[in-house]
Amino acid sequence: ATPVAVSGLTDAVFVVASHQHTCARRATGDVVCWGTHDHGELGDGSDSVSVPFPVPVTGLTNVQTLRAGSGGRQCVVRTGGEVRCWGDAPLGDGSASASATPVVVSGAAGATSLGGYAPATCARVGTELRCWGRDLLAGAAPSNTPIATVSSTAAPAHGPSARHHCWVTAGGLRCLGNNDAGELGDGTTTDAPAGVAAAFTLPSITSLAVATSPAFLRGRTCAVYDGGRVACWGSNLGSVFGDGTTSDSSTPVDATGLTGVTELATADLHTCSRSGGQVHCWGLNFYGEVGDGTTTQRSAPVATSITNAVSVATHSSVSCAALATGGLRCWGRGAGGRLGTGTYTDLTSPGVVDGVSNAVEVSVADSVCARLATNEVVCWGLRSGLGNADYTTSPRVPVTAALP
Repeated sequence: ATPVAVSGLTDAVFVVASHQHTCARRATGDVVCWGTHDHGELGDGSDSVSVPFPVPVTGLTNVQTLRAGSGGRQCVVRTGGEVRCWGDAPLGDGSASASATPVVVSGAAGATSLGGYAPATCARVGTELRCWGRDLLAGAAPSNTPIATVSSTAAPAHGPSARHHCWVTAGGLRCLGNNDAGELGDGTTTDAPAGVAAAFTLPSITSLAVATSPAFLRGRTCAVYDGGRVACWGSNLGSVFGDGTTSDSSTPVDATGLTGVTELATADLHTCSRSGGQVHCWGLNFYGEVGDGTTTQRSAPVATSITNAVSVATHSSVSCAALATGGLRCWGRGAGGRLGTGTYTDLTSPGVVDGVSNAVEVSVADSVCARLATNEVVCWGLRSGLGNADYTTSPRVPVTAALP
């Protein structure tokens, strides 16, 4: 597919593509969404099955932070720290019902940031990380209101996944939830519920990335630490650790040969990193998502041809990077036109996304969207997430979304 512009959306400051729908925060502080509407995830109060153009989320103003998970729940932090969510339940308001308009999350006033990946969401409130949703804690029922998971330690970064959750603290790193593959990193495979989160030390962590393979429900956690090294733990299915092996580990192991990493993007069964402008990838590589010109599984990082990236993103079997020149490159599985090259062909090396020369960031899901230097948004791939008022086709090149 080739990118199409999200027509009329000229003031986007943040865009996130989720599972067949997309949302954008505008410079005015409001939010617009488009795509599928199975659980009310567009937030406009309607019962439409799908909306092919951006619609305003009802009653949202002064939004500071927008967070969209892989499922049907979206959440925001507004000026002053109020958290609101809409879409698939639980939404954190005490109810077990979905909502097609935003509801206020109970017990999360004063929030400064959001994290989460459906079916769970977390907000940082003061020195606590408060989480709600499904599969939040090992063996626990869904939580309809936030549960405090940290009580006295700062949590400057966190990265919940579908079945386990980790966050950075002043003294190191703590994780809780399911631990089937050792994804909590404490040297065991024992699950950790709230109040007994696993704790260990990894020096100078600057970012966390977590992932769970939907097919196998086995999770992993990766961290950038100690000036740009990468360590991973948990499931090594597909050689996603980058340590040269396929062995799981319940303690952190370093990816081979990586230094100076500033960005890490984890997908189900592959990983990419950015060191300055150089993009490295590793993992399963069934469709060429590693980008080294082959479909050979890579158990250690390999350098792609991209040396001037400013951002990198991954999802499923697709990888994309925005370049310092404003161009975009994508590679991996071409089904649905998600590579933006005008074909549905898989690419084992980075391919040029058609018609984009001023991109500043890219977000990858079932459809792919990029924010341009003009604050316009272009999308391509599966039709429901494009926002160009057309849900009958899946364009292979970028299109502009249509703002009513």
